[in-house]
Amino acid sequence: MLRSLQPARSLRPDRRAPRILTRLGAATVLIATAALASTAHAGLSGGIAGDDPNPGLPGGGGGGGGGGGGGGGEIAVGDLYSIDVNTNSLVRIDRATGGIAVVGALGLNLHDPDLAVVNGVLYAIDTDYASGTTRLLSIDHRTGAVLSDVNVTYGGGAVGLAEGLTARDGTLIVGFRTGGFQFYSNSIGRLGFDGMITESADLGLLDATADLDGLGFDPVTDRVISANTDVLGANVSFYSIAQSPMAYTLFGEVAFGEASVMTINDLSFNDGVLYGIDDSNSALRLFDPESGSMLGTIVLDGGMNLRGLATIPAPGALAAFALAPLFNGRRRRRA
Repeated sequence: MLRSLQPARSLRPDRRAPRILTRLGAATVLIATAALASTAHAGLSGGIAGDDPNPGLPGGGGGGGGGGGGGGGEIAVGDLYSIDVNTNSLVRIDRATGGIAVVGALGLNLHDPDLAVVNGVLYAIDTDYASGTTRLLSIDHRTGAVLSDVNVTYGGGAVGLAEGLTARDGTLIVGFRTGGFQFYSNSIGRLGFDGMITESADLGLLDATADLDGLGFDPVTDRVISANTDVLGANVSFYSIAQSPMAYTLFGEVAFGEASVMTINDLSFNDGVLYGIDDSNSALRLFDPESGSMLGTIVLDGGMNLRGLATIPAPGALAAFALAPLFNGRRRRRA
């Protein structure tokens, strides 16, 4: 149920600590990409959308077919999925009650994962900050076991930071760093199922503080939304980034005093609401994706350190979103 906001717990020492010394301000970033029909994918110079030609993981292979990977089976539609990095387990979150059910152990150690679902397959990215490498995993949603594990690369080299993962039109979209301060993921690109990042754009050219902590896709408005949070931020700000021409525009804020300090590490859409996982307060935050205003908080069962957030949309909803641009286009041509 929705409950009042809880005071923040003391911050844990982790990768976000260096930000305290360099950044104190605002920020949750919204990346809005121009609407594209599901049959004609394009990117920032050809698009961060489209079917992937390199199906390296189970269930990959672009937009083809339904379930794939993950060993099949049922994912509870409407429930949210996350990873408890204290126990390295996949968990399922009841968004109505905040209850958490452990799905199963991953069988390996993760640090700060982000989650997304493509064609019913659950994927995760995770960066090992000590080694400066990032991996892309596919996970069995029924057991939590890791099915496949590949290194993430960009331009032939290792990716030292990737954070923020979502899916659009059968394609993974990732936030990552190409250079500069190591804890800022200031670029966005298309992530192939073979781990290769292509068709990228450097958002740092638009804003030096750009940092994509979490990504989510709004199928209603065809937007990719990014959360950029500072551990001592006085407010949470939302920005839109247009695809062509590139633009970065503030459109909403959650002012200081409306919420305790939040550290949103991933996003997911469910029933028209933008959910953010707040690992500092063991809570789900609910946001209005149009205004950026915070709608409420769902307090989660305690004792877990949750990172990453993903949900499975109903198959009927996916079909409706895919067909809507085609039908709308036909109506406009007849008018």
